[in-house]
Amino acid sequence: LDISTAQTVDDALKHFAAKEILDVDNQWLCTKCNKKGNCEKSMRIRNAPNTLVIHLKRFGFGRSSRKLSSHTKFSTELRLDKTLFADQ
Repeated sequence: LDISTAQTVDDALKHFAAKEILDVDNQWLCTKCNKKGNCEKSMRIRNAPNTLVIHLKRFGFGRSSRKLSSHTKFSTELRLDKTLFADQ
């Protein structure tokens, strides 16, 4: 999870599940008609696992690599809401 702009693990999970619009420079290429078009992309969890491992991205990349020094808050109990799960 990208924690560079998130205060909490919950915030990072919401950002992970947010829809991203693919347009202009990063349009989707349709494999059937071979044309580019705008679309929405999002990540979802299909089935809740018994054990969920969360990897926190602690390094920022850009002109220079750096280790993030901000603190990320988390609770001892994680409640996954419907925004993270795929529609079934």
